[in-house]
Amino acid sequence: MLSYLHQIAVLPALLIALGGLLVLRSAETERAQRRFMLYLLVVAGVLLLALFVAIQLTPEQDNRPFRQMMTITTPALIGVLALIILYGKQIITMGRATQLLALLLTAGLAGILVAHWNTRFALAYLILPGLFVLVLGWAIGGRSRKAAVVLGILLLLGLLGLNAIINANNWELAPQFRWMGVIFLAAFYSLPGLIVVGAAMLLSHSLASRGRRPALLSLFLMVLLLAYLAYSIYWASVWDQTSDGLGGLALSQPAAVVAAGAGMIVATKLYGWRRGTGLLFAILIPLLLLGSFERGWQVSYHDITQTRAERIAAALGDYFQREGTYPRALDSLRQRDLLRIPQPVELRGETWCYQGGDDFYRLGAFSREFFSMPVELQVFAAEGEPDSVWACEGQIAAMKERYYSPMEDPGAMRPPVPTPMPPSRIAQEAEAISPLLEGDDIVWGSWSPDSTYFLLGQRDSAGDVTFSLLDGQSGELCAVPGTYSLPPLTVNLREHHAWLPDGQLLLVDADGQVTILAPCTPEARTIMPEAMGSMVEIMAQDEEGGRILLKSANEFWILSGRTLTWQPVPGATPNPYDAHWDNAAWQPGGEELAITRLNGRDASDGSTLYIIDGDTGEIIRSVPLAEASDQSAPRVDWLSPQDLMLSGGGVLHILDLSADPPQSTDVLAEIFGLDLDFSDELWGHGWEVDWRGGHYILTVRANHPRNQSLYLYDSAEGRIDDIDEEANLLLFYPGGQMEQWANTGSEASQLDEFVVIDMAAEGSAGYPQLAIAGHTPRDYPMLNLVFVDELGLLAAASSQGISLHAFPGGETIKFWRLEGGGFSPYLRPAPDGSALVAVRDQGGAYWIPLP
Repeated sequence: MLSYLHQIAVLPALLIALGGLLVLRSAETERAQRRFMLYLLVVAGVLLLALFVAIQLTPEQDNRPFRQMMTITTPALIGVLALIILYGKQIITMGRATQLLALLLTAGLAGILVAHWNTRFALAYLILPGLFVLVLGWAIGGRSRKAAVVLGILLLLGLLGLNAIINANNWELAPQFRWMGVIFLAAFYSLPGLIVVGAAMLLSHSLASRGRRPALLSLFLMVLLLAYLAYSIYWASVWDQTSDGLGGLALSQPAAVVAAGAGMIVATKLYGWRRGTGLLFAILIPLLLLGSFERGWQVSYHDITQTRAERIAAALGDYFQREGTYPRALDSLRQRDLLRIPQPVELRGETWCYQGGDDFYRLGAFSREFFSMPVELQVFAAEGEPDSVWACEGQIAAMKERYYSPMEDPGAMRPPVPTPMPPSRIAQEAEAISPLLEGDDIVWGSWSPDSTYFLLGQRDSAGDVTFSLLDGQSGELCAVPGTYSLPPLTVNLREHHAWLPDGQLLLVDADGQVTILAPCTPEARTIMPEAMGSMVEIMAQDEEGGRILLKSANEFWILSGRTLTWQPVPGATPNPYDAHWDNAAWQPGGEELAITRLNGRDASDGSTLYIIDGDTGEIIRSVPLAEASDQSAPRVDWLSPQDLMLSGGGVLHILDLSADPPQSTDVLAEIFGLDLDFSDELWGHGWEVDWRGGHYILTVRANHPRNQSLYLYDSAEGRIDDIDEEANLLLFYPGGQMEQWANTGSEASQLDEFVVIDMAAEGSAGYPQLAIAGHTPRDYPMLNLVFVDELGLLAAASSQGISLHAFPGGETIKFWRLEGGGFSPYLRPAPDGSALVAVRDQGGAYWIPLP
């Protein structure tokens, strides 16, 4: 979004420049220049006033509207201030009023910069460096064409050197001396702006030159500078994807900001029709540079690597046809087949891994799907069977150490356990409960539908997991036979277990084995036919119909939990790339299944919605979707037999399958009438479905400086409720479900107070404000609440402990203090309300029987 705002910022600079040109033409030269200076002072004052007002209107913990205002006005402000400095001698000859205005402007600029230095406003980050670069560059080359040409050549050489440095291996970039790092950073941040200023000066001199050859030389050097800068920005953006870097942004934004000001100066320095070239410069160059940045971010570097591998594979085929063997090294291709060997675009500075022989070759590269993922050796092209060990395979350990991935280090992904808070008075007097399992390596699953068992596990130092089943009535643990492997960071077992209709437990481990267990017996069996390969995860389960959707590397499979028979889903395959996700949801009853599949490696390829027959696995309907993110297809859920909710990828849509083609409804705009950005201007959203009642309720919470309301929509009545409450909210739905919406701006007090909203009634009438005591101070602002519908009670959890409360009054019935460390516990009530299980991240698991 900021890139688009920078493009829009060209318009104020253009309008100000046009106004200045009109002033310069309104009188004889000397008077016009004095009027022009006065015009610049007034415009600069208005721009600073706009920024000051935007600062005052920007609330705490936000950057709007200041951020948008600064982005739009900064290029024009830099250009106006630079013109004031360049024409500054006019101020000396002007009247006291004008001199006073200039003094007030200087004081106002200094005041804003000093008052908001090193804060979230950070004005000096763009204004002062841009102004310095623009004035310095024009002072050096603005008066002499030769000086501008020499400066342009030096800048071109500087950009060549900068690219050579940033394209080197990361571990080769450490400066030998601290002052070298300072020089590099100064050059990195000032060079793009200086290149744009140099190009503007060359344009100005070429148009003012009387000689054709000098003019053409200046124009050629200008085009070369801008083209190479745009090329550098493009590739910096491409490489930024591989490392989550900011090189493309650091090159494009300062240059684009200065470009508008440079164009303004060119327009005022030239005469006649030539002034239009300055205005075009102010428009086109920012678009060129920011467009190069956007284009670099949109390109898949994996696709670039694959395309280059295909070129090399074609050259290797030509070599084999000619020589009857494959080359031992890729450099042999340079003689006749390739002018140069294009290198992979995966890890900066790394080259191909190649092995060739008489009748085989392997072409690979070290790569990672995303910058934080583990390094792998990927084969991009191959022919024949290798006759020896690949040397590159022995380098994997060194590469993993060089390109550290926190995903291979579970400890790096786990935040430190917070320091225990002083106990509240109620917690001090509460009953203490010891954990059933303790340690920082607990994994947890869910209750069986009949509330008999809860699945718990504990990981050992080798990473293997031993499972236990908690008896919901007695609190005793019985061991599950065997040990199982799970992905390193797994804590919640949602994708690795399912309860079957007959009470048995299904487990999917990291090795892809599907095991059926009879609770608290030594019976365990694998139910996968050998020809199926290995399963990756459970994607969706229909508890009512007993059907489970699982995913292997190449196929979707439906498992009947009643008959234990497998049914493939022909015609739909999972997204093949690591760290990319498809989504699925069963209709209640299991008659139909919806799968959203991410089509490619990023959002540009969109997604596909498949509607699957739950009995046969056949595709009933496939619908192309524009909705997607770079890693995931949109989440899908059934709202009715014909309505699907699609969320994610920046959208919140309802898809009506009864129409052909399906009709999409924008929930925010068309249902709630809100002009809000899904990604940036919502605290959250949700929905509750009454499948048998045939209606659903949607909720969205706005996150806008002028709108923090909670909106509710009931499809049965078509009613929209707008709840503008400063208090925390508890929403109760007709089916007994509860949803908590915390006031994000509030801090926990001695009492946690809630406004109760009963969706089955009109508003919150009849309910007093509910207060829960004893959970402050705590390590997390939001109180963990669950509603035990079978008992009509509220359970609350925090670092202070767990409490049970009457509803709707909130009176405390019982308070338990949890022994041991860890974070605030998650609460999982048994379906029949007989017990609670509490699990603490990096802590223990607890069983609490309920009255």
